[in-house]
Amino acid sequence: MSPDEQDAAVLRIVKDRAEAKRRRALLESELQAAGKALHVISEALPLLGSPVVNIPVLLKLIDENAELLAPSKLVQMMKEYADLTTQIADLDASAKAAGFE
Repeated sequence: MSPDEQDAAVLRIVKDRAEAKRRRALLESELQAAGKALHVISEALPLLGSPVVNIPVLLKLIDENAELLAPSKLVQMMKEYADLTTQIADLDASAKAAGFE
């Protein structure tokens, strides 16, 4: 491989790694938001019927997070997160093998 080809390969690895890390950070943020909503909901549901649960607020929280809380969406996001984590590890290994970290 010529030096220009090596430089292009390293640049591609760096760009791909940066993009994967950006996508993973965004996905992580969405998953954390879903987790917070699930946490609030899971704490409120056992207390239904008591005066501490504000049903309209709970319904609003569920409605505002409906897309994120859909089981199929959570599964898809977690699979994508796992794939991105693997991709980043592979790109890190490729960068290291190319002498760039």
